[in-house]
Amino acid sequence: MYFLQLYTLIALQIQSCRRSVQAFSCHPFESLTTRQLGSRDYTAPLFLGTTTTSSANTASSATTTTTISQYAKTRVEKPVVTDNVILYDGICNFCNTWVDILLRLDRQAKFRFAPLQSSIGQELLVQIGKDADDISSVVLVKQDGRFFDKSACVLQVLEEVGPRPLTQPLANMARTLIQRDIRDGLYDRVAENRYNLMGKREECRCSDPRFADRFLL
Repeated sequence: MYFLQLYTLIALQIQSCRRSVQAFSCHPFESLTTRQLGSRDYTAPLFLGTTTTSSANTASSATTTTTISQYAKTRVEKPVVTDNVILYDGICNFCNTWVDILLRLDRQAKFRFAPLQSSIGQELLVQIGKDADDISSVVLVKQDGRFFDKSACVLQVLEEVGPRPLTQPLANMARTLIQRDIRDGLYDRVAENRYNLMGKREECRCSDPRFADRFLL
């Protein structure tokens, strides 16, 4: 099953990726909530609006640990048009390894990345109909409002990242031969144990010094 082969590829490259990547960090946070939510269609174009952070929140952040709810109040200063954004768990080492591999394979810079725990990530989750604190799956968000999560995200990214004559038939074969419920069931099992497989970071990885333009902050 190609879905399992993809995760095998990730596992084989873990050691080299972990040695070569030095991550920047965002604010630490205390707790995360994992929920399992199904896919929903959302057709409106996605734009991130302009908002500001209150002075009270700025003052308190210097003395207290930033939780997810506080972290969501850090807003972007300019409207950002989002397309081909991959949302990932910023503290999951397994997810970060997947991002590291994509950064190397995506030579045409088709994808950009944002942690699910970041303000941009949480805004996009809400706009596509998910809860802001849903970190149960990686998500690929398109500008027209379409999104792909769980196994659909993995296969869509696989189709787009490589040479289409090779990766598109492979992705389509996986979609045809393996039912969505089965694929998502396999994905959920890996996702539920992702911290046991490779552990997690104390802080959210929000960028990479070598790929600064590929991360939305």
